[in-house]
Amino acid sequence: MKAKLMFKDKYVYGDGAIREMVIWRLPEVSGERPHRLELLKQLKLVGPSSVRALSIKLQRDYKNVHSDVKALEQSGLLERTSSGAIHAPWDVIDAHLNIAA
Repeated sequence: MKAKLMFKDKYVYGDGAIREMVIWRLPEVSGERPHRLELLKQLKLVGPSSVRALSIKLQRDYKNVHSDVKALEQSGLLERTSSGAIHAPWDVIDAHLNIAA
């Protein structure tokens, strides 16, 4: 499942200030794979990167990082630049997790 846009609103105030709200419905990315959230955080900190550079920075096996990146790309949380680097095309993820069994 890809991320689905649920709501988008933008308002420009008279003084030039901008209020923008965007709400996405995101697929599950953390449940069984908590390393994916750490990968997202790290990628946002370092900017566009290769899978190899991410695996080194996260001190994780390349194959596991590659699998996580592929899943996050399929869900729409990561994208590739024209040069093939991976990047996170968002500024904030506001996640609401259901922790009840």
